[in-house]
Amino acid sequence: MKKTEYKKQKIVIGIFLFFLFVMLIGIVGPMALRRAGLLKAKETSYVQEEPDERQEPVNFAQTYPFEEEIQESKPADSFYDRLKSKEASLKGLIRTVETYSDEHVPGRTAIIEAYIKIQKLLGSRIIDGDDVVVKLDNGQLTFLSDRLSEEDAGVCASNLVEFAEFAETLGADFLYVQTPNKINKYDDQLPKGLEDFANSNADGLTAALREANVPVLDLRDRILEDLDFDSAFYVSDHHWKPRTGLWAAGEILSELNLLYGAGLDEGLLDTAQYDETVYPDIFLGALGKKTGKGYVPLDDMSILTPRFDTDFTMKIVGSGYTYHGDFTHAFIDESQLEPGDYYTKNPYAAYFRDDQALVEVTNHKLEEGKKVLLLKDSFGLSTAPFLATAIRQLNVIDLRYFNGSLERYVEESRPDIIVVMYNPKAITAPAGYHADLFDFR
Repeated sequence: MKKTEYKKQKIVIGIFLFFLFVMLIGIVGPMALRRAGLLKAKETSYVQEEPDERQEPVNFAQTYPFEEEIQESKPADSFYDRLKSKEASLKGLIRTVETYSDEHVPGRTAIIEAYIKIQKLLGSRIIDGDDVVVKLDNGQLTFLSDRLSEEDAGVCASNLVEFAEFAETLGADFLYVQTPNKINKYDDQLPKGLEDFANSNADGLTAALREANVPVLDLRDRILEDLDFDSAFYVSDHHWKPRTGLWAAGEILSELNLLYGAGLDEGLLDTAQYDETVYPDIFLGALGKKTGKGYVPLDDMSILTPRFDTDFTMKIVGSGYTYHGDFTHAFIDESQLEPGDYYTKNPYAAYFRDDQALVEVTNHKLEEGKKVLLLKDSFGLSTAPFLATAIRQLNVIDLRYFNGSLERYVEESRPDIIVVMYNPKAITAPAGYHADLFDFR
């Protein structure tokens, strides 16, 4: 080993040990002072807003059961059932352990941040973990996606085609919306030698849907025509910003009007119709939480609110919580915007009160209009509230949490329009059972 390389390693190790020493002092010191009664625990004066109504949570598996032939195809207490039960229990245990380690293990964040400071000194742009995080040439963080096999891609496409055909049998119009993700389809900004397959997976899916005559709205090209791509996304998070979500909602309305003459008021989604409140440097996104604060700048959070009068009822069916009132009261969880621990707060989830299995929104300012069902991933959080301003009844389902029969729900609720909106990273190998984004049973 050359002397210069050896010297550099000694310097890096020395810096790392120094950070660890400072971290231990920072952890042990306050703990000792609190135990001695010389330091009080930090208090917050903010009380999370209570819902206007509380009802019993809905059990979706019981309320919207699967067809009898599906249930009868598997014998009671079969090996499959036992396997699923064990898997569910294991996933629950893993989530509990992850939550505890994320929120309660002393010094965890300090260790992460010390590690990341070393990575910055070494010039690393790839942070290994349960999900690999990569810093793009533009300084933003992103996840990577694997390539789908032809078989898995075919399952995703065929499931969507069958669901579109099912919607048609019920007289519902259908639209698949392909959102962009942070990796530009035409300029990936990745470090040399790295590949990401999110866009190629999306290309294959949208091509298969068009071949089957399923209407597709691909926002990956439109965003390049209308917005600055890099500033459309957060630096420390994989999601798009609220103004991008508002723009996407407008594109969806426009497409539904063009395809089906839906009669939805696109003027309600004009950006000039919204005020903006900015919360500076408040957001450390999902990727920033993995790399540690300081690897990239903190993000601002913007809350967009309509200048026109609004009146909604937002029913979070799974929890039994209901909110009545204007846009802010119904859709914005202001507790996520209070200053606090960057690692436990999620300002992005302030919109639409975080991901939920089923949300049913009634717009009382519209006496008549379409009933729309939106199937979404997390990108829909900052799109659904804006869609709701122009739709009489908007029902929103996230299949990662909805464990009942989607077909049964659609048959009972009878939407006029069904929109499926997924980002490219959501196009992954189907799990083969419910609670998968491409299982539309």
